[in-house]
Amino acid sequence: MASTEIRLIADGGSTKCSWAILDGNGVRRFETRGINPAIVSAEDIERTWHSDWEGWSSIGDCSIAYYGAGCIGGKSNESVETALRKLTGNRNSITISSDMLGAAHATLRDSKG
Repeated sequence: MASTEIRLIADGGSTKCSWAILDGNGVRRFETRGINPAIVSAEDIERTWHSDWEGWSSIGDCSIAYYGAGCIGGKSNESVETALRKLTGNRNSITISSDMLGAAHATLRDSKG
């Protein structure tokens, strides 16, 4: 990974969300409260995460992969993406997927499963 490329990866549940920022300097981790986008608006998601971590503006444009409970497509995924774009000012790739897909990626890596 090039030193200027930044990736943000999240494993989100309804009670907590674990985040990892990967860049040329290694991995930095932080946690926020969890959310369930099936029952929480984009504005509430943004407000919750903003109050839990002050470093959002330092992320900027990067590749973001969010794996979360309740992310089953449609409005749920749109709410998470909207909140992340507002928090980071990100104009680049944001992928929102279910926490089950995240678990499969973490377990299988590049293997077929």
